[in-house]
Amino acid sequence: MRWKAQTETDKHQREQVENNLKKAREKLEMEMKAACREHKLMRMREELMRLEEDLRTMEELDNQRVQNRQLRAVRQELERRRHEGMMTRQHERAMRDFSGARDRLHMRMGQMGMAGRDDRGTLGAPSVPAGPPPTPGPGTTTPERAMEMPEDKE
Repeated sequence: MRWKAQTETDKHQREQVENNLKKAREKLEMEMKAACREHKLMRMREELMRLEEDLRTMEELDNQRVQNRQLRAVRQELERRRHEGMMTRQHERAMRDFSGARDRLHMRMGQMGMAGRDDRGTLGAPSVPAGPPPTPGPGTTTPERAMEMPEDKE
């Protein structure tokens, strides 16, 4: 009977070892799964940090682009205003030059005796003394004689 009791004790110990082994395997599998989840979580955190850094970089670049675009717009507006001012000054200068030239022309015409202008600036009646038209002398051609055929002189 001792032998039977020894077999029973061995069987009971074997079952206990198998039970402990099974529990140890299950615990190890749970720890491995937890470690895998933890590793995955760590990689996801690192990826998130990298993406956040990329986002900050992209936002900075976008802000720089917006600032550059605004700066270009301000420069273009300043250039447009400068050009517009230059064109206005050129126009004013041309108008002054034109007015001065017109005034000088009027002055010269007045000095030359052509001051017979009316208030619109057009020439009025010529200041020629009234009287009978001059009589044509020899060698002068009147409009009537200009239309006649020349005679053959042989």
